[in-house]
This record gives sequence, C-alpha cells and structure tokens, in this order.
Amino acid sequence: MVVRSVYTENQIKIGYEVKGFSLEEYNIACELYHDGHLISTSGSTGGGLIELNEKHHYFIGHEDVTEMNLPESIHLNVEIKVIPNDFRQKSITSSFAVSLDKEVQ
Repeated sequence: MVVRSVYTENQIKIGYEVKGFSLEEYNIACELYHDGHLISTSGSTGGGLIELNEKHHYFIGHEDVTEMNLPESIHLNVEIKVIPNDFRQKSITSSFAVSLDKEVQ
C-alpha cells in the first residue's frame, strides 16, 4: 500500500493504493480519526478514484478542515474498509497511523 498525504490549513488529503479488489464486487471507504473522533469519511462511490487496472486502484480521501481547529502537527488513524456488495460476505478493515505537519502555502 502506497500512502501519500497533504495537510494544509484548508484540507487533509490521504492517498492510498489498494490491490486485489474489483469495484464491481466491492466498495472501498476511508475514515480519518483524530484523537478518537471521526473527522472524515470518503469512498469509492464519491470520487477521488484512479483505476490503475481492474483490481488495482488509487484512492484519495480528503476533508475540508477550514472550520476545524487542528494543531500544527496532527496524528491520524486511518481505516480503509473493503465492503463486499454481497451481504453474505464480511468486510475487511485495514488501519494504520500517519503523522502530518501542516504545510505552509
């Protein structure tokens, strides 16, 4: 999984690569948590998707943080959920932590 991130006073962007899942069979969601609080949810149905091939995708989760009072350095917990369209199958969740310093624009 390749992760790229940007943190400015206006937005947080987390880009991540997912392999092995077809979007015809699964939806993918990304949730960003700061201090245990959910601050963003984005997914494969809401844009920010680049299809590299049938089972290889790059997603960009982003959140407008203009209204949030966040510190200069932020520690986020990121949860990526692979959700099957077939309700009989279980979702798969992968999580990781990322620390970001606010970039000056």
